[in-house]
Amino acid sequence: MSKSLAFLITLISATSVSAQSNNDYAPPAIEVDGLRGIPIDILSVDSQMVFDFSSKSVNVISDMNFKMIGEKGFPLFDLRQEITSASLNGEDIDITKLAAHDFGKGTGTMRIIESECAMKVVNVLHLEYTLSKPSSPAAINIKWDKAGMTFDTWYSDLNPGRYAEQWFPANLLYDQHPLNVDLKLVGAESEHLMITNGATTVVAEHDWQLRFPETSTAFSHMIVVVPASEVDVLSEKGDVNGEEMRIDVYCRKDAPTSAVHVLNETAISLRKYSESMGKWDHGNDCIVYVWKGNRSMEYDGATTTALGALDHEIFHSWFGRGVKPASQNDGWWDEAFTVYFADGRRPNKRVVQKEGKPVTLSSNNPYNRITPGASYSLGAVFFGRLAYLLGADELHQHMSDFYKKYTGHVASTADMENFLVAESGNEEVRKLFARYVYGHSE
Repeated sequence: MSKSLAFLITLISATSVSAQSNNDYAPPAIEVDGLRGIPIDILSVDSQMVFDFSSKSVNVISDMNFKMIGEKGFPLFDLRQEITSASLNGEDIDITKLAAHDFGKGTGTMRIIESECAMKVVNVLHLEYTLSKPSSPAAINIKWDKAGMTFDTWYSDLNPGRYAEQWFPANLLYDQHPLNVDLKLVGAESEHLMITNGATTVVAEHDWQLRFPETSTAFSHMIVVVPASEVDVLSEKGDVNGEEMRIDVYCRKDAPTSAVHVLNETAISLRKYSESMGKWDHGNDCIVYVWKGNRSMEYDGATTTALGALDHEIFHSWFGRGVKPASQNDGWWDEAFTVYFADGRRPNKRVVQKEGKPVTLSSNNPYNRITPGASYSLGAVFFGRLAYLLGADELHQHMSDFYKKYTGHVASTADMENFLVAESGNEEVRKLFARYVYGHSE
């Protein structure tokens, strides 16, 4: 097939996709290395991944369909893999024109497409690359061993470049769009399992089509492929506050628990939070993958987790992956409220009664890509201060209403602040945000 014909087919399909436009949450244009970088609105990303067991290699083809936002300049995106070939709107582009540039502390690198793209139309960036360990802090590589192969998207909030951009072309968190992944294993000698929160079609053995919805952001996608021999699987349907749900549990055989125990604990969490916060907003499935150790991560309606963090991670499907932070400057509140509410870490009344030092949880860097570690501790104290001001029951009700208003969408710190002020009628809320979220001393 000619490149021009391939581009035409891609363009036709791109014009039919839809995505939630959150352009008002996009950061402003930025000057980096003499280039004017412009945020984009991704409409969809379509990727084909072929895992070849004989060569222990993974070849990927990705098409990123996007529009420019606001003004002329060079489009911004991220991918933490080494690109081998590329085209833009059907024309070859030198991969040096897609280089990563250092955006400074707290942001790390992003790629700038050194080509001005047409405004108000769909542009298509076609990329080809071979997967290796992502050039992201504390990333992990694909594991090949005698049992087979293990792949894990392994997202993280605590380092820049640790979301979808590890494996696919991606945007910052404000952007919501579909991700379509066709993933195939070639030459696998043993059975492997696909563990994912994407809608899955099994084309053939070890050949899957994964479809993630338009509500997805760069931190939504859980994709884990593991040898079947390493995991116990248990699936069960049940009633969760009047809604039929299926819980799919994948428990590693070296985890210090059983699939039955994990399923029971998951059901308890789902009932508890659907009653206290609002309806589960991730279809009728909850996907749980449990391992030994203490590494845990939340995804939309799913988690990869240690047993001790299971309840915490399930709650994130309400706060964090139900209502989603619009940027990592807003990532503090999904951890802070989860620690406060789900983990039950209520600060001592003596702490919240007296004035504390200013705390910056929400950075003023619009390109920040790190959730501050203080979110888990001082962020929980902030919600304790709100509870002391408004009353714990009133705060609970307001946060439940906030979830119901924004679930399936992104929300900023300002959205939360304005919502709480409007619902409570208490302007003192702004003073708490000013001192203990934005770090203002006055």
